[in-house]
Amino acid sequence: MYHVLLVDDEASVTDSLRCSIDWGKYDLEVAAAVPNGERALDVIRQQPIDIVITDIRMAKTGGLELCQQISSMNRNIQTIIMSGYAEFSYAQKAINYGVVGYCLKPVEYDEIIRHLVHAVQRLKATARLPDYDN
Repeated sequence: MYHVLLVDDEASVTDSLRCSIDWGKYDLEVAAAVPNGERALDVIRQQPIDIVITDIRMAKTGGLELCQQISSMNRNIQTIIMSGYAEFSYAQKAINYGVVGYCLKPVEYDEIIRHLVHAVQRLKATARLPDYDN
C-alpha cells in the first residue's frame, strides 16, 4: 500500500479528494491532509510518504517550494500539483522538480486518478531497479 499526503489550504479540497477517490482500488491510502507545505514537510520527515498531491499557492511554504524541497531530499516521492492558475511558468518549474502531473482546479477526479496510476507505476519501476552501489 502506498501512502498519499494531501496538501491544500482549502479543507474542502482535501475532504473532496478523500471522499471522491477509491484509494484502495489503486493500492493507495491517504496518510494525512495538511494545509501548507511547511506542515507537509513535517509529515514527510515523520512517516513514510510515497505520493504528494499539493496545491501550488498556499500560505507559508507553497507547492512549488514544497516540490523543490522534496526533490532535494533524494527520496522517491512522486508529486502531483493542483492549481487554479494556468501559468506556464508554474508548470515549467514543476517539470524541473520531476512532478508526475499538473492539474487545473477545479480538479477532474479522472485526471487525478490518471496521475496517481502513473505515480504508482513509477514507484513500482523504481523498486525493481537493481542497486549498483553494492
